[in-house]
Amino acid sequence: MGLHSQKNLTSSARRKNKKKFLKQISRSRFIRYINLTMDDVKKDDSNSGNKKRREDKVRRRDSRALDNVLKEVNTLPEPQRFEALQSKYANLYEEYRTSHSSLIVSEKRCATLQTEKNQLQTEQSKLVLARSRMESLCRELQRQNKLIKEESMAKIREEEERRKEVAAKFQLTLNDVMNMMQETTEKNIKLRDDNLDMAGKIESLCKQFEQRKEHQNKIEHQIELEKQLAQAQIDKTKLEFKAEQEIWSHERESLLGKFKKSEETCSQLQHTVKTLQENLEFYSGKYQEFKSSFTKSNQVFDDCKSEMGKMTKQIITLEKEVLMWKQRSQKNAQSVLELCANKQAQESKIDITEKKLEQLQKLCRQLQVDRSSYLKLLKANGIVPTSETNLDEQIIPQTNPEQQLTKKEKHLEQLKDNLKVLQNQLNSIQQITAEETIENLSESTDSSNENLNNAVTDSVSNHADAIQEDNLIESTTALSLENVS
Repeated sequence: MGLHSQKNLTSSARRKNKKKFLKQISRSRFIRYINLTMDDVKKDDSNSGNKKRREDKVRRRDSRALDNVLKEVNTLPEPQRFEALQSKYANLYEEYRTSHSSLIVSEKRCATLQTEKNQLQTEQSKLVLARSRMESLCRELQRQNKLIKEESMAKIREEEERRKEVAAKFQLTLNDVMNMMQETTEKNIKLRDDNLDMAGKIESLCKQFEQRKEHQNKIEHQIELEKQLAQAQIDKTKLEFKAEQEIWSHERESLLGKFKKSEETCSQLQHTVKTLQENLEFYSGKYQEFKSSFTKSNQVFDDCKSEMGKMTKQIITLEKEVLMWKQRSQKNAQSVLELCANKQAQESKIDITEKKLEQLQKLCRQLQVDRSSYLKLLKANGIVPTSETNLDEQIIPQTNPEQQLTKKEKHLEQLKDNLKVLQNQLNSIQQITAEETIENLSESTDSSNENLNNAVTDSVSNHADAIQEDNLIESTTALSLENVS
């Protein structure tokens, strides 16, 4: 069944391609014909003044004119006059038939040109409607993008201010701890070396913390670039931001509790300093306890290093995902450019059809002028193209041209009815094709919007994961500093 369906699809595609090729060939031939006719019209316009003079000369020299015919007939004897008039009438009747057939062909061409004109006008109106819809959609997207930018920048500023406040508090606590350590060095000479080692380790931790901050700033820069790319709907992101704010508030409360605990430990240290001054004998035991706590802090530091390695791996995976999203956004931009190119091609086609219409209108006018001039010539020669001539009844009573003309008129009416039916069918086909093109455009716009929404949701989720990881790192560093103190 699959092979059969594929064959049907290929055969239908080939038929469509053949139809398009035939249409292109017919259009090219039609354009050549129009160009040739336009050249002929220009030549006729340039030679219109000379034609009148020539026509006067031709009338004088033409043997078929009434004056010349009467002169020739009068010169002949009476039995030969009837035969001469009969032969000349037969020739004139054949010329009339040829001119009448050419007139019918020109009328058919005019009808086909009018149908093509109507088709092109309907296509143009439908394209204008589609263009207006696309412009309205683009404006709405730009407004939504501006709102997203403003809200994201405000939230980033709030987060930066909160981080600065936490860093300032952390530095104040470090300064207090350093002051306490300096006071203890004056009173405890034996612990000076140990305190210097601890200060060096704390400085190394601070350097690592600063390096981590720089790395975090780089990640934030990458996230800002992703936000600039992901400029779409904000309704989904509001819920996620609210959840992140709740998580941050919980973490802040936990950090405040830890900070209070650190203050309590500082007060306890002051109390221990006083007790150390009074009880130097028990200091050796406490010194051993201090060593055990130091080993524990080293273990915590190693755990932090392992967690940092895991975080680097996660960052690498996030960078790969960012590259994937960039490639997808580039593909979407290429699809938008292709749509613009198609639109320009359609506009160029419309311009070409308008030029063709102008040329065809000129042709129709020229044909009408030729027809009127031809009728004038017939009248000037005394020949009426209808069935009202009395000469035919006098000379040839056996022939009945009225019956022949009625048959031709019936045939013309039938042809006109067939043309009307064909015009209705063509209009219905054009409406169907226009509706299909509008549906395809709407489907392409919907797919592009869905891709943008997916990109926005993924970038926001990645941003939330990065913020959670940063909070975990800050909590681990605070725990390590408490253990060291």
